[in-house]
Amino acid sequence: ENGRWGYRDARGHIAIAAQFEDAHAFACGLATVQLDNKRWGFIDLTGKLAFDNTFPVAGDFTTCGLATAAQSRSKAGYINRLGEWVISPKFSDLKPFSSDGVAPACVSKEKYGLINLQGEWVLTPIYKHIYEFNPDGLAYFSDDQTNGYLNAKGEVLIKFEAYNFRSMRDGVVSANHSGSAYFLKDGSRLATPPLSWGGDFNDFGYTVVRTADSMWSETLQCHEELQAQWGILRKDGSLKPFPPEIQEPLTDAEGWVVSLINDTPFLPCLTRNKEIVFIDREACIAYRVCYQNESISFLDAQGALLWKSSPGQQSRPPSAFFHQPIEAFLKELDSLENIVPCAHSVVRETEKKLHAFAAGEDLAEDLEKEDEVDEDTDDEERN
Repeated sequence: ENGRWGYRDARGHIAIAAQFEDAHAFACGLATVQLDNKRWGFIDLTGKLAFDNTFPVAGDFTTCGLATAAQSRSKAGYINRLGEWVISPKFSDLKPFSSDGVAPACVSKEKYGLINLQGEWVLTPIYKHIYEFNPDGLAYFSDDQTNGYLNAKGEVLIKFEAYNFRSMRDGVVSANHSGSAYFLKDGSRLATPPLSWGGDFNDFGYTVVRTADSMWSETLQCHEELQAQWGILRKDGSLKPFPPEIQEPLTDAEGWVVSLINDTPFLPCLTRNKEIVFIDREACIAYRVCYQNESISFLDAQGALLWKSSPGQQSRPPSAFFHQPIEAFLKELDSLENIVPCAHSVVRETEKKLHAFAAGEDLAEDLEKEDEVDEDTDDEERN
Protein backbone atom coordinates (compact mmCIF):
# COMPACT_ATOMS: atom_id res chain seq x y z
CA GLU A 1 0.00 0.00 0.00
CA ASN A 2 1.59 3.29 -1.20
CA GLY A 3 4.85 1.43 -1.75
CA ARG A 4 4.88 0.02 1.78
CA TRP A 5 4.37 -3.49 3.10
CA GLY A 6 2.20 -4.75 5.92
CA TYR A 7 0.24 -7.86 6.90
CA ARG A 8 -3.35 -9.11 6.72
CA ASP A 9 -4.89 -11.92 8.75
CA ALA A 10 -6.59 -15.00 7.34
CA ARG A 11 -9.87 -13.08 6.92
CA GLY A 12 -8.19 -10.35 4.89
CA HIS A 13 -8.29 -7.74 7.65
CA ILE A 14 -5.26 -5.51 8.19
CA ALA A 15 -3.30 -6.91 11.15
CA ILE A 16 -0.14 -4.82 10.81
CA ALA A 17 -0.34 -1.55 8.89
CA ALA A 18 1.76 -1.11 5.75
CA GLN A 19 4.88 0.64 7.04
CA PHE A 20 7.91 -1.36 5.92
CA GLU A 21 10.19 -0.97 2.90
CA ASP A 22 10.07 -4.75 2.43
CA ALA A 23 8.73 -7.68 4.39
CA HIS A 24 8.95 -11.48 4.55
CA ALA A 25 6.33 -13.97 5.66
CA PHE A 26 6.15 -14.86 9.36
CA ALA A 27 8.23 -17.84 10.46
CA CYS A 28 8.34 -19.20 14.00
CA GLY A 29 6.32 -16.19 15.23
CA LEU A 30 8.68 -13.54 13.83
CA ALA A 31 8.97 -11.80 10.46
CA THR A 32 11.97 -10.19 8.80
CA VAL A 33 11.25 -6.60 7.67
CA GLN A 34 13.27 -3.82 6.08
CA LEU A 35 13.13 -0.54 7.97
CA ASP A 36 13.43 3.05 6.71
CA ASN A 37 17.19 3.02 7.25
CA LYS A 38 17.46 0.06 4.81
CA ARG A 39 18.50 -2.24 7.64
CA TRP A 40 16.61 -5.40 8.52
CA GLY A 41 14.88 -6.16 11.79
CA PHE A 42 12.41 -8.69 13.19
CA ILE A 43 8.84 -7.98 14.27
CA ASP A 44 6.39 -10.01 16.35
CA LEU A 45 2.72 -10.65 15.61
CA THR A 46 1.78 -7.17 16.92
CA GLY A 47 4.10 -5.46 14.44
CA LYS A 48 6.59 -4.32 17.09
CA LEU A 49 10.31 -4.98 16.87
CA ALA A 50 11.09 -8.19 18.77
CA PHE A 51 14.55 -6.80 19.71
CA ASP A 52 16.58 -3.68 19.01
CA ASN A 53 19.36 -5.23 16.92
CA THR A 54 19.14 -4.59 13.17
CA PHE A 55 21.32 -5.89 10.35
CA PRO A 56 22.37 -4.96 6.80
CA VAL A 57 21.20 -8.43 5.70
CA ALA A 58 19.01 -10.96 7.53
CA GLY A 59 17.11 -14.15 6.73
CA ASP A 60 14.10 -15.88 8.25
CA PHE A 61 13.99 -18.04 11.36
CA THR A 62 13.81 -21.79 10.83
CA THR A 63 12.49 -24.61 13.01
CA CYS A 64 15.90 -24.77 14.73
CA GLY A 65 15.24 -21.33 16.22
CA LEU A 66 18.07 -19.55 14.40
CA ALA A 67 18.13 -17.01 11.57
CA THR A 68 20.96 -15.90 9.30
CA ALA A 69 22.18 -12.33 9.85
CA ALA A 70 25.12 -10.26 8.69
CA GLN A 71 27.25 -7.90 10.73
CA SER A 72 28.68 -6.58 7.46
CA ARG A 73 28.45 -7.49 3.80
CA SER A 74 31.25 -10.03 4.20
CA LYS A 75 30.69 -11.34 7.74
CA ALA A 76 27.56 -13.33 8.60
CA GLY A 77 26.43 -15.66 11.37
CA TYR A 78 23.30 -16.82 13.18
CA ILE A 79 21.12 -15.15 15.81
CA ASN A 80 18.47 -16.49 18.19
CA ARG A 81 14.98 -15.12 18.82
CA LEU A 82 16.41 -12.55 21.24
CA GLY A 83 18.67 -11.10 18.56
CA GLU A 84 21.79 -12.49 20.20
CA TRP A 85 24.69 -13.98 18.24
CA VAL A 86 24.66 -17.76 18.76
CA ILE A 87 27.19 -18.43 16.01
CA SER A 88 29.50 -15.47 15.56
CA PRO A 89 29.57 -13.61 12.22
CA LYS A 90 32.66 -15.19 10.69
CA PHE A 91 31.30 -16.61 7.43
CA SER A 92 31.41 -15.00 4.01
CA ASP A 93 28.24 -16.87 3.00
CA LEU A 94 25.81 -19.22 4.69
CA LYS A 95 22.39 -20.79 4.28
CA PRO A 96 19.48 -21.40 6.69
CA PHE A 97 19.63 -24.38 9.03
CA SER A 98 17.73 -27.49 8.03
CA SER A 99 15.33 -29.31 10.33
CA ASP A 100 18.26 -31.65 11.08
CA GLY A 101 20.29 -28.76 12.49
CA VAL A 102 22.80 -28.54 9.64
CA ALA A 103 23.55 -25.60 7.31
CA PRO A 104 25.85 -24.96 4.33
CA ALA A 105 28.48 -22.32 5.05
CA CYS A 106 31.56 -20.79 3.48
CA VAL A 107 34.46 -18.91 5.07
CA SER A 108 36.41 -17.73 2.04
CA LYS A 109 33.77 -17.85 -0.73
CA GLU A 110 35.88 -20.51 -2.38
CA LYS A 111 34.71 -23.73 -0.75
CA TYR A 112 31.52 -24.70 1.09
CA GLY A 113 31.03 -27.17 3.92
CA LEU A 114 28.35 -28.01 6.51
CA ILE A 115 28.15 -26.75 10.10
CA ASN A 116 26.03 -27.79 13.09
CA LEU A 117 24.12 -25.63 15.59
CA GLN A 118 27.33 -24.99 17.52
CA GLY A 119 29.08 -23.63 14.42
CA GLU A 120 31.34 -26.69 14.17
CA TRP A 121 32.17 -28.27 10.83
CA VAL A 122 30.22 -31.44 10.10
CA LEU A 123 31.75 -31.43 6.63
CA THR A 124 34.91 -29.42 6.08
CA PRO A 125 34.71 -27.00 3.12
CA ILE A 126 35.47 -29.02 -0.02
CA TYR A 127 32.76 -28.12 -2.55
CA LYS A 128 32.48 -25.10 -4.83
CA HIS A 129 28.79 -24.70 -3.98
CA ILE A 130 26.36 -26.21 -1.50
CA TYR A 131 22.82 -24.92 -1.66
CA GLU A 132 20.08 -24.73 0.98
CA PHE A 133 18.67 -28.02 2.24
CA ASN A 134 15.37 -28.95 0.59
CA PRO A 135 12.24 -30.27 2.37
CA ASP A 136 13.53 -33.82 1.80
CA GLY A 137 16.59 -33.11 3.95
CA LEU A 138 19.12 -33.02 1.10
CA ALA A 139 21.34 -30.23 -0.19
CA TYR A 140 22.45 -29.88 -3.81
CA PHE A 141 26.23 -29.55 -4.23
CA SER A 142 28.40 -28.88 -7.25
CA ASP A 143 32.07 -28.77 -8.05
CA ASP A 144 34.23 -28.70 -11.15
CA GLN A 145 34.20 -32.48 -11.39
CA THR A 146 30.91 -33.60 -9.84
CA ASN A 147 27.45 -32.61 -8.58
CA GLY A 148 24.59 -34.23 -6.72
CA TYR A 149 22.91 -34.27 -3.32
CA LEU A 150 24.31 -34.50 0.22
CA ASN A 151 22.55 -35.63 3.39
CA ALA A 152 22.87 -33.93 6.79
CA LYS A 153 26.05 -35.90 7.53
CA GLY A 154 27.74 -34.58 4.39
CA GLU A 155 27.51 -37.97 2.68
CA VAL A 156 26.89 -38.08 -1.08
CA LEU A 157 23.58 -39.86 -1.58
CA ILE A 158 23.06 -38.91 -5.23
CA LYS A 159 25.85 -38.31 -7.71
CA PHE A 160 25.08 -37.29 -11.29
CA GLU A 161 27.16 -38.52 -14.21
CA ALA A 162 27.12 -35.02 -15.75
CA TYR A 163 26.11 -31.53 -14.65
CA ASN A 164 22.40 -31.64 -13.82
CA PHE A 165 20.28 -28.55 -13.29
CA ARG A 166 17.05 -30.44 -12.50
CA SER A 167 15.54 -29.88 -9.03
CA MET A 168 14.28 -32.44 -6.52
CA ARG A 169 10.56 -32.41 -5.72
CA ASP A 170 8.72 -34.70 -3.35
CA GLY A 171 11.81 -36.87 -2.95
CA VAL A 172 12.39 -37.51 -6.67
CA VAL A 173 14.88 -35.89 -9.06
CA SER A 174 15.72 -36.47 -12.72
CA ALA A 175 19.01 -38.32 -13.17
CA ASN A 176 19.89 -36.39 -16.35
CA HIS A 177 18.92 -33.45 -18.55
CA SER A 178 16.38 -35.39 -20.60
CA GLY A 179 14.50 -36.91 -17.67
CA SER A 180 14.89 -40.43 -19.04
CA ALA A 181 15.68 -41.74 -15.54
CA TYR A 182 15.06 -40.66 -11.94
CA PHE A 183 16.66 -40.92 -8.50
CA LEU A 184 14.76 -41.29 -5.22
CA LYS A 185 15.97 -39.31 -2.21
CA ASP A 186 17.70 -42.37 -0.71
CA GLY A 187 19.94 -42.54 -3.79
CA SER A 188 18.22 -45.51 -5.40
CA ARG A 189 16.95 -45.46 -8.99
CA LEU A 190 13.22 -45.23 -9.60
CA ALA A 191 12.12 -48.25 -11.63
CA THR A 192 10.21 -46.90 -14.64
CA PRO A 193 9.22 -47.96 -18.14
CA PRO A 194 11.78 -46.94 -20.82
CA LEU A 195 11.59 -43.14 -21.14
CA SER A 196 12.85 -40.65 -23.70
CA TRP A 197 11.87 -37.50 -21.78
CA GLY A 198 10.46 -36.51 -18.42
CA GLY A 199 9.70 -33.35 -16.49
CA ASP A 200 10.40 -32.46 -12.86
CA PHE A 201 8.14 -34.06 -10.28
CA ASN A 202 5.62 -31.80 -8.55
CA ASP A 203 4.37 -31.61 -4.97
CA PHE A 204 1.50 -33.94 -5.86
CA GLY A 205 3.81 -36.85 -6.57
CA TYR A 206 3.84 -37.08 -10.36
CA THR A 207 5.27 -35.67 -13.57
CA VAL A 208 4.57 -35.84 -17.30
CA VAL A 209 6.79 -38.15 -19.37
CA ARG A 210 7.24 -39.48 -22.91
CA THR A 211 8.04 -43.16 -23.17
CA ALA A 212 10.87 -44.32 -25.43
CA ASP A 213 10.27 -45.36 -29.03
CA SER A 214 12.93 -48.08 -28.78
CA MET A 215 15.01 -50.02 -26.26
CA TRP A 216 18.03 -52.29 -26.40
CA SER A 217 17.19 -55.99 -26.41
CA GLU A 218 19.88 -58.24 -24.97
CA THR A 219 18.15 -61.25 -26.52
CA LEU A 220 18.03 -59.81 -30.02
CA GLN A 221 21.21 -57.73 -29.62
CA CYS A 222 19.57 -54.78 -31.31
CA HIS A 223 17.17 -51.92 -30.60
CA GLU A 224 13.57 -53.08 -30.41
CA GLU A 225 10.90 -50.62 -31.57
CA LEU A 226 8.30 -49.52 -29.01
CA GLN A 227 5.10 -47.50 -29.20
CA ALA A 228 6.01 -44.11 -27.70
CA GLN A 229 3.29 -42.37 -25.72
CA TRP A 230 2.69 -39.52 -23.30
CA GLY A 231 1.68 -40.30 -19.74
CA ILE A 232 1.77 -39.56 -16.03
CA LEU A 233 4.66 -41.05 -14.04
CA ARG A 234 4.07 -41.45 -10.31
CA LYS A 235 6.50 -41.81 -7.40
CA ASP A 236 6.10 -45.60 -7.36
CA GLY A 237 7.31 -45.77 -10.98
CA SER A 238 3.91 -46.63 -12.41
CA LEU A 239 2.78 -45.02 -15.65
CA LYS A 240 -0.72 -43.82 -16.48
CA PRO A 241 -1.00 -43.22 -20.26
CA PHE A 242 -2.84 -40.14 -21.48
CA PRO A 243 -6.40 -40.76 -22.70
CA PRO A 244 -6.46 -41.40 -26.49
CA GLU A 245 -8.06 -38.02 -27.24
CA ILE A 246 -5.06 -36.15 -25.78
CA GLN A 247 -2.41 -35.30 -28.36
CA GLU A 248 0.32 -33.85 -26.12
CA PRO A 249 0.94 -31.78 -22.96
CA LEU A 250 0.32 -28.05 -23.33
CA THR A 251 3.44 -25.98 -24.08
CA ASP A 252 4.24 -22.28 -23.77
CA ALA A 253 5.40 -19.91 -26.52
CA GLU A 254 8.97 -21.28 -26.30
CA GLY A 255 7.96 -24.93 -26.46
CA TRP A 256 8.39 -25.76 -22.75
CA VAL A 257 5.82 -28.08 -21.19
CA VAL A 258 3.50 -26.03 -18.97
CA SER A 259 3.54 -26.97 -15.30
CA LEU A 260 0.57 -27.29 -12.98
CA ILE A 261 -1.93 -24.45 -13.02
CA ASN A 262 -1.92 -22.15 -9.96
CA ASP A 263 -0.81 -24.80 -7.47
CA THR A 264 -3.62 -27.17 -8.42
CA PRO A 265 -2.96 -30.88 -9.06
CA PHE A 266 -4.13 -30.52 -12.67
CA LEU A 267 -1.87 -30.69 -15.73
CA PRO A 268 -3.05 -28.88 -18.91
CA CYS A 269 -2.98 -30.87 -22.15
CA LEU A 270 -4.04 -30.34 -25.76
CA THR A 271 -6.54 -32.70 -27.41
CA ARG A 272 -6.58 -33.75 -31.03
CA ASN A 273 -9.64 -31.57 -31.68
CA LYS A 274 -7.88 -28.47 -30.26
CA GLU A 275 -9.42 -28.42 -26.78
CA ILE A 276 -7.52 -27.91 -23.54
CA VAL A 277 -8.13 -30.50 -20.85
CA PHE A 278 -6.85 -30.66 -17.28
CA ILE A 279 -5.85 -34.10 -16.03
CA ASP A 280 -5.02 -35.37 -12.53
CA ARG A 281 -2.34 -37.81 -11.33
CA GLU A 282 -4.50 -40.70 -12.54
CA ALA A 283 -4.46 -39.20 -16.07
CA CYS A 284 -8.22 -38.65 -15.76
CA ILE A 285 -9.76 -35.55 -17.31
CA ALA A 286 -11.17 -33.22 -14.66
CA TYR A 287 -11.98 -30.08 -16.70
CA ARG A 288 -12.19 -29.06 -20.33
CA VAL A 289 -11.81 -25.77 -22.22
CA CYS A 290 -13.61 -25.55 -25.60
CA TYR A 291 -13.22 -22.93 -28.33
CA GLN A 292 -16.42 -22.55 -30.36
CA ASN A 293 -18.18 -19.74 -32.20
CA GLU A 294 -15.71 -17.08 -31.03
CA SER A 295 -16.30 -17.92 -27.37
CA ILE A 296 -14.59 -20.04 -24.71
CA SER A 297 -16.44 -22.58 -22.57
CA PHE A 298 -15.21 -24.15 -19.34
CA LEU A 299 -16.73 -27.58 -18.65
CA ASP A 300 -16.41 -30.17 -15.92
CA ALA A 301 -15.55 -33.83 -16.51
CA GLN A 302 -19.18 -34.69 -17.24
CA GLY A 303 -19.51 -31.88 -19.80
CA ALA A 304 -21.59 -29.56 -17.63
CA LEU A 305 -21.01 -25.88 -18.43
CA LEU A 306 -19.26 -24.03 -15.59
CA TRP A 307 -18.46 -20.76 -17.39
CA LYS A 308 -18.68 -19.24 -20.85
CA SER A 309 -17.14 -16.07 -22.24
CA SER A 310 -19.07 -13.46 -24.13
CA PRO A 311 -19.03 -13.90 -27.92
CA GLY A 312 -16.63 -12.03 -30.17
CA GLN A 313 -13.49 -12.76 -28.14
CA GLN A 314 -11.52 -13.83 -31.24
CA SER A 315 -9.79 -16.47 -29.11
CA ARG A 316 -7.95 -19.31 -30.78
CA PRO A 317 -6.93 -22.65 -29.31
CA PRO A 318 -3.18 -23.10 -28.79
CA SER A 319 -1.21 -24.91 -31.47
CA ALA A 320 0.47 -28.27 -31.03
CA PHE A 321 4.24 -28.17 -30.53
CA PHE A 322 5.32 -31.80 -30.73
CA HIS A 323 2.90 -32.65 -33.55
CA GLN A 324 3.20 -29.65 -35.84
CA PRO A 325 2.01 -29.99 -39.44
CA ILE A 326 4.68 -30.28 -42.12
CA GLU A 327 3.86 -26.76 -43.30
CA ALA A 328 5.29 -25.35 -40.06
CA PHE A 329 8.77 -26.52 -41.06
CA LEU A 330 8.61 -25.13 -44.61
CA LYS A 331 8.09 -21.43 -43.88
CA GLU A 332 11.57 -20.51 -45.15
CA LEU A 333 11.04 -22.24 -48.51
CA ASP A 334 9.56 -20.37 -51.45
CA SER A 335 7.93 -23.53 -52.80
CA LEU A 336 7.77 -27.29 -52.22
CA GLU A 337 10.11 -27.74 -55.20
CA ASN A 338 12.95 -26.37 -53.05
CA ILE A 339 12.72 -29.15 -50.45
CA VAL A 340 15.16 -31.54 -52.17
CA PRO A 341 17.79 -28.86 -53.04
CA CYS A 342 17.55 -27.55 -49.47
CA ALA A 343 18.11 -31.04 -48.04
CA HIS A 344 21.12 -31.60 -50.32
CA SER A 345 22.56 -28.24 -49.23
CA VAL A 346 22.19 -29.13 -45.55
CA VAL A 347 23.92 -32.48 -46.09
CA ARG A 348 26.82 -30.86 -47.99
CA GLU A 349 27.36 -28.19 -45.32
CA THR A 350 27.19 -30.77 -42.54
CA GLU A 351 29.69 -33.05 -44.26
CA LYS A 352 32.03 -30.11 -44.86
CA LYS A 353 31.97 -29.10 -41.18
CA LEU A 354 32.44 -32.67 -39.98
CA HIS A 355 35.58 -33.01 -42.12
CA ALA A 356 36.86 -29.68 -40.81
CA PHE A 357 36.19 -30.74 -37.23
CA ALA A 358 37.94 -34.08 -37.77
CA ALA A 359 40.95 -32.18 -39.13
CA GLY A 360 41.15 -30.23 -35.87
CA GLU A 361 39.84 -26.91 -37.14
CA ASP A 362 38.10 -24.55 -34.72
CA LEU A 363 34.51 -24.10 -35.90
CA ALA A 364 33.55 -21.49 -33.29
CA GLU A 365 34.64 -18.54 -35.45
CA ASP A 366 32.71 -19.86 -38.47
CA LEU A 367 29.58 -20.31 -36.35
CA GLU A 368 29.87 -16.74 -35.07
CA LYS A 369 30.13 -15.46 -38.65
CA GLU A 370 27.05 -17.46 -39.63
CA ASP A 371 25.12 -15.99 -36.71
CA GLU A 372 26.14 -12.47 -37.79
CA VAL A 373 24.99 -13.18 -41.36
CA ASP A 374 21.66 -14.53 -40.07
CA GLU A 375 21.16 -11.43 -37.89
CA ASP A 376 21.95 -9.10 -40.82
CA THR A 377 19.49 -11.01 -43.01
CA ASP A 378 16.80 -10.77 -40.33
CA ASP A 379 17.42 -7.02 -39.98
CA GLU A 380 17.12 -6.53 -43.74
CA GLU A 381 13.85 -8.48 -43.83
CA ARG A 382 12.42 -6.42 -40.95
CA ASN A 383 13.44 -3.18 -42.68
